[in-house]
Amino acid sequence: MQPVLSPFTVSEHALKRIYQRANIKIQEIEKNHYAIINEMSLIPLWASFWAAFKTMTDTEDLSLNVYIPGIEGLFLIKMENLKYGNRIHVRTYLGPNDLSDDQVFIRDTLKNAGTGFENSLLSFFPSSWDKFPGQCTIDFDLILYRLKKNNQNLSRIFLSSNDEVEASILNRKITAILKTKTTEYFEELNQLLTKYGYRIFAKEINKIAFKAMLKN
Repeated sequence: MQPVLSPFTVSEHALKRIYQRANIKIQEIEKNHYAIINEMSLIPLWASFWAAFKTMTDTEDLSLNVYIPGIEGLFLIKMENLKYGNRIHVRTYLGPNDLSDDQVFIRDTLKNAGTGFENSLLSFFPSSWDKFPGQCTIDFDLILYRLKKNNQNLSRIFLSSNDEVEASILNRKITAILKTKTTEYFEELNQLLTKYGYRIFAKEINKIAFKAMLKN
């Protein structure tokens, strides 16, 4: 039996940098060492997203340089290929005052794309993907659709270079993942999530899937 791995690890160095660089008052940290947790709250979702992205695409021909957003800062990560799957290692943390204009853009773009999915089933990858593959696929696809819809130049978010060939390869890989669904399909899901939140969103999707199964 293969072990179920967490999709991410956080280095001690990254934790130290949060204490040093995040906009958290020293007095608050002295009273509560868990004060940094909020800044780390998006790690499960985005570590799961990047691990799933690497699992679903052959990225060996791409110079991936992806990030995880904090509430205010940005986490620099490394993708690790392990025997039983892909894992994200959070290497370090940049506080809001350390970010370049490009990094601010990346942080905000990722946060917006993940809005509503903070406590989704996708956040529990890979174990949730084994039990709820349909919902996790929808979560993943909708986040990817949001990223693609709102950004003409995805290489700015995914890649470490401005190479046009790599950008073209990346675009083809993302298009291949999304090509079986229509824009109308994603927009309908987007509206459902925005209006009702994730729990009702997932519940309604299950109802639709169940009805489709009964018809077949």
